[in-house]
Order: sequence, then structure tokens, then C-alpha cells
Amino acid sequence: MLWLTQLAFGIAIADSGNSCFSGGQTVFSVPTPAATDVPIDVQPAFVFTENSCGEIDAELVLATERGQEIATRNLDVSDGLGELQLEQTLADSTAFVFTSTTFVSTATVGFTTGTAEHSSAGVVPTVESFTATWTTDPPQLELRADVAYSGAGGADLIAQWVDGPEGDVTLSTFTRVGAPGLTDSASWVSRTGRSNAPKTWCLLAKTRELDGSWTEGETECVDVAEAGVCGCNGADSGATAAATSILIAGAAAIRRRSR
Repeated sequence: MLWLTQLAFGIAIADSGNSCFSGGQTVFSVPTPAATDVPIDVQPAFVFTENSCGEIDAELVLATERGQEIATRNLDVSDGLGELQLEQTLADSTAFVFTSTTFVSTATVGFTTGTAEHSSAGVVPTVESFTATWTTDPPQLELRADVAYSGAGGADLIAQWVDGPEGDVTLSTFTRVGAPGLTDSASWVSRTGRSNAPKTWCLLAKTRELDGSWTEGETECVDVAEAGVCGCNGADSGATAAATSILIAGAAAIRRRSR
């Protein structure tokens, strides 16, 4: 997984002095900087660092190298992914400039189209492990997963991990950057908005094609473990808490798949 892939040029980051504006920096783009032979049906997109205080206001603009504007979109990014959503294919063999502007950064990516539409990469994500633990202080659902991407090498790609209750895995979306043939690991807190522990929780991983379509893997569901709270005192407190943690980890590792 090549999460720290940076844009090759054109990034300017402003320091707002406010931690609420720490998100919104651009860390990946489709197409990638200086890409050539880009499919004419490409759907340009940027991946942003997330804002802990809410959505990211972003402006996306696509223009020709000579400055002719092709499309613009203003949007509120809540899941780390900003998509331009073109309504037409691009001119072939043409140089373009794709720009993103947020409160903290401006990123500019140049690329050149080829003559054909995209061919599916066919990268299928597989959730290799998934655990869910509910904590009471604060009340939140802590998730951890390992996701493998099929293939044996190739260009980095945009992926999304979507979690939610069984039967409705649409609640919380976590945008990643992955690569074929590699495994990505991450821990995060679900945006559940719940005040009590759910019985089960599920994860769906999917990868984004250059034309903006998605390839989904199988949904993985687990029983939610509740973090143990040791109310004892004395020398045995640490040992008891450690043993509780081991039991919780073991219980959360029990998994089942659903489609």
C-alpha cells in the first residue's frame, strides 16, 4: 500500500493555525501527475487528508493546457474523495490541467489523454481480517482491518472501505490509496453516531476504476466486542486488564462473510 504517494508538483499548503483546518491536503490524484495515454473516459479525482472537524470545501477545475475550462465543481468532501464527475469524454491526444483548491492547499496535476477508453484493471479487494471493538469512554466503535488487493503490480488506485450494520453497509466511508498485489492495514473510528454498542458490524472494500466505476469485494461481518473496564485496585489491576484485552481480541477475530 502506497498511502503516502504525493503529487509530483503544484502543491502549496497554507498554515491556518487552526487544527480544524488540518484536513484538505491533497495526497493522491487520478490521473497521476504527468500521466500519458490517459483514457478519454477518465473521471478525474483527488484524495484528501480528512478534516477532523467536518467536511472539506473543495473546488475542482479541469482545463486544457491552453486554459480552456472544461468543467468545474464545488463540493463538500466528507469521505476524503473529491470527484469531478465529467458528463463527457475528453478530447484525445490532448494535454489537460486538473486543479483542486481547499482552505489549506492547492494542487495542480497535468496529464495527457490517449485515444482509447479505459480497460478494466479488475483489481478485487479482499478483507483478510476485520475487528470491531466498542468503547464506552468515549462511546465509539473502533475498527481495524487488513485488505488485500488482487493482481501482481500496477499503478496505485483509489479504494474505499465502507462500514455499517449488517444489511446496510453504507454508514461510514474511509478513502484509501492502494496498489495491486499489496495489503493495506488501518485502524479507524466508525462514524456511527451511536450511543450504544451494536451486536454486529460489517466492512465492504471496493476499488475505483479510471472511469469512476467501482469493483466491490465480499462484505465481511464480525461480532462487536466491548472493551473491558477493570474496576479493581492493587497490583493485579494491570494483569486483569491485559487478560481482558486478550479475550476481547480473540472474540473479535471470529468472522463470517456475507454477500
